[in-house]
Amino acid sequence: MTHDIQIERFDEALQRVEHAVQQVCVGEFGPFADLWSRADDASLFGAFGPATRGWQQLEPVFPWVASRYRDGMVEIDYVSVVEGAELACTVGYERAVVSIDGAPEAPSTIRVTHVFRLENGRWALIHRHGDFADDDRSRQPGAGG
Repeated sequence: MTHDIQIERFDEALQRVEHAVQQVCVGEFGPFADLWSRADDASLFGAFGPATRGWQQLEPVFPWVASRYRDGMVEIDYVSVVEGAELACTVGYERAVVSIDGAPEAPSTIRVTHVFRLENGRWALIHRHGDFADDDRSRQPGAGG
C-alpha cells in the first residue's frame, strides 16, 4: 500500500506566512510558531535581538515577540522569491503600522530573509533573519554599499 504525500505549493506556504505575521502584529504567536521546523538546525536572527538555534530555544521566543505587538496591520513586500525542489527563500520587507511595547501606533519596517525546507510535504521555516530597516540612505553622498 502506498501513501501519496500531498505536497504543499509554495504559494500556499507564503499565504500561511502572511497570515502568521499578521497575527504576530496583534499579539498572537501560534500561527507563526506553526510555520517552523522542529529540527535542531532551525535558526532565528530576530529583529529584537535573539539569535537562537533549535526548536527548544526557538519556541519560547515567539510568545515573547508577539507580546510586544498590539493593534497592527502588516503588508509583506517581497523583493525576491526563489523556490527549489526542497529549499526556498524569500527576501523582503514587513511593513506595518503597529503599537510596539505599548507605544502609540507607528510605522515599522523589518527587512526579512526567510529560508524554507520541504518537510513531510509541507514548507517549514528553517531560518529567519530580520532587522529593523533604517531609512534608505543609498542616495546620500558618501553612503557605502
